[in-house]
Amino acid sequence: MSLASVLVAEDYVGLLPDTCTIRRKATGGTLDESGHSDGAWADNATDVPCRKEEDAGRELQIGANIVVVNDIFWLKSNADVTEKDRIKHDGLTYEILLVITPQDVDSDHHKEVAVKYIKV
Repeated sequence: MSLASVLVAEDYVGLLPDTCTIRRKATGGTLDESGHSDGAWADNATDVPCRKEEDAGRELQIGANIVVVNDIFWLKSNADVTEKDRIKHDGLTYEILLVITPQDVDSDHHKEVAVKYIKV
């Protein structure tokens, strides 16, 4: 049974036992000779309630590319997170591949975030 099938609006927060940090590409910073940012990342939100589930090997099509998902993070529906962000959890950094916000009446209280591990 997946986490989505057991989450209910009254008690889903108890099913998010961990916390993570959502990191976002910093604006400004040093520009290279082409005018691009130096690529620094900054914490956008800390102590975000989450649950991490292993999902190694699942393929996900993003545009014309196929990428392999390492894990899924479950976050509250109001978490400020996009596919341009990163998640830091237990000292590891993950690139966000896809953010899914279910729209049905039984699941609008969480976001499912597919990620892959990256070395930074």
